Amino acid sequence: MIQLQNLKKIYGDKVILDGVSFVVSEKQKVGLIGPNGLGKSTIFKIIRGAEEPDKGSVSIVNEIVGYLPQVISFSEDATVESFLRKELKDDWELYKIDYVLSRVSLGNIIKSQLVSTLSGGQKTKLGIARVLLEEPSVMLLDEPTNNLDTETLNWLEGFIKSFKGSILLVSHDRTFLDNTVDWIFELNPMDHRIYEYKGGYSDYFTQKQLHVKKHQEEYILFEKKRKQMEQWISLRKQYLSGHPDPKVGKQLQAMKTRYQREITNVAMGKYQKEDQIKISSFGDQTNGRKFIFYIQKLQFKNLFKCEKLLISGEDRIHLKGSNGAGKSTLIKILVGIIKEYEGSVELGKDVRLGYFAQEHELFDDKATVLDTFMKRTLIDGEQAARGVLGGFLFKGNHVFSRISEISQGEKVKLAFAILTHQDNQFLILDEPTNHLDINSREVLEDALTGYKGGLIVVSHDRFFLDEIGINRVIEINKGLVREV
Repeated sequence: MIQLQNLKKIYGDKVILDGVSFVVSEKQKVGLIGPNGLGKSTIFKIIRGAEEPDKGSVSIVNEIVGYLPQVISFSEDATVESFLRKELKDDWELYKIDYVLSRVSLGNIIKSQLVSTLSGGQKTKLGIARVLLEEPSVMLLDEPTNNLDTETLNWLEGFIKSFKGSILLVSHDRTFLDNTVDWIFELNPMDHRIYEYKGGYSDYFTQKQLHVKKHQEEYILFEKKRKQMEQWISLRKQYLSGHPDPKVGKQLQAMKTRYQREITNVAMGKYQKEDQIKISSFGDQTNGRKFIFYIQKLQFKNLFKCEKLLISGEDRIHLKGSNGAGKSTLIKILVGIIKEYEGSVELGKDVRLGYFAQEHELFDDKATVLDTFMKRTLIDGEQAARGVLGGFLFKGNHVFSRISEISQGEKVKLAFAILTHQDNQFLILDEPTNHLDINSREVLEDALTGYKGGLIVVSHDRFFLDEIGINRVIEINKGLVREV
């Protein structure tokens, strides 16, 4: 059992955690959710002993805690075997390496292979294998679904469900949460506390909506009472100004004190929606019958080939395939970044493409957020640009931060700020939900649902794909690009 009691953590003048308390019981599977930057990773650090809380305590009773970080670190020359051997105390334990590799479906991997050559999914499996060498009874998983293809995602869900111990995981993948956890712990951005909901993400969402509705109704009633109270106090003041009475004056002061206390209590409990990005529009709709791409006899090295493919303005395409199949490569061919290939790729006349790059490699690390935005959009003037960027949570002097200084999540938000202020007719989005929290994903879904133009999207977020009106699926499988 892991028990957190009344944790408080402050960085500078910023409160991160305030009165955080919860228990992870034996065999319990818990999803920890909340906006990015709120303190979820801080909770993991405190549980692991990597940080101390400013107040409160952590009790870990008869548990071995294993931890899978968001990014798995390894040296350039690390092999699969050397990466795992670091967790072993003696050579006689080497047999455990084969055992844990088989548990994570890497039994056939070459142990001398460099870790740097593995796919994202293989690296995640290898990270879990290293955790399993510790023989943990509790596993902490920090965004384990990042960069996983569908096959590995399905494997990870099965692994979590079959794990005999407890799991506390951070994830923004709503379908994954539905399929793996039996409790949701929400870190609330308003009071920095944990609220517990039984069930998966869908159960949490239903309960949260009821919770929000109740608070809104309570607030409406309070507002009505507040106006009546203020009117009564005003009338009493007018009366007392002409008829002084110490007794009535004391009663009035006591009522004002009680009134102020009620205001404070309701304000603390009032539902407020946390800061989130504001996406207005992705641009114009192109003629649905107009062709966007016409592909004939395309081949890129030995990676893939496509005999023939026509994409029109009404198409909303999910481009799928396992990690390493060539999805990002095909997209770079379509947008003109990769120019050397066999066959032909014809772009429709006067079609304006909007491109979201998975690694944001088109950004200049030395440029500021503001300069990057203004050079790539139709916005005229710094004040107008800063107003738009504020809607994507780049506020104050943060707009002068260099690209190298901002987080991956902030790069995603900047990319969408740019896309929504270009004159695009067709969107090409390569893993657009990576590094976005749930609230931001919902805003993106709403914007793409309202956008009437065509798009091609690479994503493994099943909830997201279900929401944005996909009408064609194109797969890269065994070197062939074809519609399925």
